[in-house]
Amino acid sequence: MTPAEHVIEHFGSIAKTARALGKPRSTVQGWSERGIIPQDNWKSVIDASEQLVASGERDRPLTPYDFINIEDPSQKRRKTNRGKRRKSDQR
Repeated sequence: MTPAEHVIEHFGSIAKTARALGKPRSTVQGWSERGIIPQDNWKSVIDASEQLVASGERDRPLTPYDFINIEDPSQKRRKTNRGKRRKSDQR
């Protein structure tokens, strides 16, 4: 799940996200397609998510960490040389 999908899911849908932020649906759709939300929008998105918490619709507000994609290092694949021949083997 991309950071944009995570944020949109927090609000419920693209339409609900756009409505909560007072932005055109096409803007939020663009975020969804690109997978990221531009940083200059983070504060307004966090503020809108705090309103969801205040109204009881969500348990916690979004934080800046919700806007970045951090891979779990334990899930990263290690690069290996499997299947590749060494130069000394190619003679």
